[in-house]
Amino acid sequence: MELLVGSLANRDGDLVVFLRHFSPRTKVVSYSPAEFVGELAARYFSRAAGSGSVRANPPGGAATRSSDPRETGNANMTPGAIFISYAHEDEAVARRLRDFLEEEAGVDVWLDTRELEAGDDWGRKIRRNIKSCSYFVPLISAAATRRDEGYFRREWSLAVERAMDIADSVPFIIPVAIDDMDEDSDRLPDRFLRAQWVRLPGGAGSEDFRRRMVALVRDYRRRIHE
Repeated sequence: MELLVGSLANRDGDLVVFLRHFSPRTKVVSYSPAEFVGELAARYFSRAAGSGSVRANPPGGAATRSSDPRETGNANMTPGAIFISYAHEDEAVARRLRDFLEEEAGVDVWLDTRELEAGDDWGRKIRRNIKSCSYFVPLISAAATRRDEGYFRREWSLAVERAMDIADSVPFIIPVAIDDMDEDSDRLPDRFLRAQWVRLPGGAGSEDFRRRMVALVRDYRRRIHE
């Protein structure tokens, strides 16, 4: 895959159409070159810290080895990463949305179908990543709300619990309705009902959703560095 970096690139309609038809593996990244390089550096140091091989430092800082488990507790979650929660019936939709966010929006997504490996403490890892993700995206569907039980409901509860420590004016839970579910269902947490929903039938991403998530991730990274 090739990347075309430039803060104005997406505004060139002719260029976008050309790339979609003649160079589908080229992705347009709406960052300035300086922002893009900074983003690459931040992700590198974050992932290196998660592996335990180096401590995450800002660009220009010395990378040193670390054996402190408190510094490697957020493995697989880079700054700005998004946690997608879904019922088993909606796994294909979750994968489609993950691919859209990673390929079109250029943001990191944590999805348990790919990230959990043999030998992982499944429940502990999920709880840890809900506590460290930047945004929690529950997929709302008729299939999910019909189910009385499911691990996704525990994920929802953990996200709501974390949201209690976050100011109401700061978005964290971003419900995505993937069918025609009503926004007043009594089988959803109240916190979900108060949040601003996004409707993406079948998990098909939209340009508005792409722009919103890019803006939210940028805002999150700005806030954690203030």
